[in-house]
Amino acid sequence: MNIEIPSPASLTQTTRRLVPSTMTTISQEQIRRSGARSLYELLEMYVPNLQMLFTREHPKALGLRGIISHRNDKFLLLVNGRIMNERTDYGVMTEVDLPMLTDIHHVDVVRGPSSALYGPGALAMTINIVTETYQTFQGNEVTVRGGGVENFATVEFKHGRKIDDD
Repeated sequence: MNIEIPSPASLTQTTRRLVPSTMTTISQEQIRRSGARSLYELLEMYVPNLQMLFTREHPKALGLRGIISHRNDKFLLLVNGRIMNERTDYGVMTEVDLPMLTDIHHVDVVRGPSSALYGPGALAMTINIVTETYQTFQGNEVTVRGGGVENFATVEFKHGRKIDDD
């Protein structure tokens, strides 16, 4: 079981047992079975000690281990390793409230500070969303989801095709 995996909690590839932080990984199967309508709901289901704050100024704010603010500027959101935080006022603004979760391969949440790796902004946690690539998905997929009380409905179409190895 000495499989080396890339981890958002380490600068180098290391075994899962030797990762220097507490990390939660949400797999694609867990995402499908959860019925979550946004990343907020998905994180609330699977990440231990996650807190959500509802305010008037901003819709929702996430925190972990008591580190929370009325804005989403206490954690870092990465999509395929790229920082998505807005550096001016709000912090994380995009990707957290989007309903289309079928493009996500897995989500890694580093629970705790990781500013030594990513710089300022990773005070409470780091969320890394890894999306599907040609290596993980090929073919066609249609997902239709309905709603009820909150009038939730999405239709997603996904197509993946490998053209060559690059």
